[in-house]
Amino acid sequence: MPIPAGPLHAPAPSARSPIRRALAALTLTTAVVAAAACGSSKASTSRDSNAVEKPDLTVAVVPAISAAGLYIAQQRGYFTAAGLRVKILLVASGVDAIPNLASGSVDIDEGQWAADLSAEAAGAVRLYALAAASAGGPGVQEVVVPAGSPVTTVAQLRGKTIAVNALGGLAVLLTDNVLADHGVPVKDVHYVPVPFPAMGALAALVIQARQFQARAVAYAAQQGIGQFLDVGCGLPTAPNTHQTAQAITPDARVVYVDNDAQVLTHARNLLAQSTGVLACAGDLAYPAEILYDWRVRRFLNFHQPLCLILAMTMHFSPPITRKRSRPS
Repeated sequence: MPIPAGPLHAPAPSARSPIRRALAALTLTTAVVAAAACGSSKASTSRDSNAVEKPDLTVAVVPAISAAGLYIAQQRGYFTAAGLRVKILLVASGVDAIPNLASGSVDIDEGQWAADLSAEAAGAVRLYALAAASAGGPGVQEVVVPAGSPVTTVAQLRGKTIAVNALGGLAVLLTDNVLADHGVPVKDVHYVPVPFPAMGALAALVIQARQFQARAVAYAAQQGIGQFLDVGCGLPTAPNTHQTAQAITPDARVVYVDNDAQVLTHARNLLAQSTGVLACAGDLAYPAEILYDWRVRRFLNFHQPLCLILAMTMHFSPPITRKRSRPS
């Protein structure tokens, strides 16, 4: 049975659907699909109601506690029992999953209402609800500061920087409302995206580091540098290096390098719609492999000025030795 086409405000589909049964056992937040994935035909309506309409599914999730049920279901074989093969794709926020839903590279977004409704309101995509969302309550979302911070009230957030996992998502929406309730205009605070799982590094002043990187890239672009090699780039966030550089030099070219396969997958998905951008595997410990990678050399011109970015990476690197290549 095909998934019944239901807009975001409509009830979830019948529990007789195999996908619905699997999701019902695990979903803690909103599960949505793009409208194009919900079409039906006369041929499909004649199928057995227990048949799986699409056995291979890619589900975009934010690596937060709300996604725990998804992993539990996969580990315990609930999907396999329902005739499904599920691939979990990590995204920084529900906002980041919207383009993938629209393009069809992601089948389901296990995200939050704020990003979904905003995307529909902007006309970016039409979405349909598959399963019920989790219910929020006091304490589910909180604005926190480090121990010993001079900020002790919401009013004192005026002029401060607040980290959120993504701009335009639920965290910003809820914080805006809290600020308004305490007489703090939204324009008087500055939001900085720090995607999961990097939130845990806030104690290491990641926010200041991100701000410095954006300023440094902008300065380099203003000096006429149009090529950037970002080694150890980590999960994409906003503003990314290419966004800052291309805002000043539209034809700037940026290469992102990381040794984490999951980071690269995430980066390639998010940067698929960007121009002048390349993401490839590489390890800071073996710089020759990066510099002589044929993709990097085709993309960048090493005879022209180039900005090398090693932001928040050197403190993870072992002391430099004579070894410059991997042991055979």
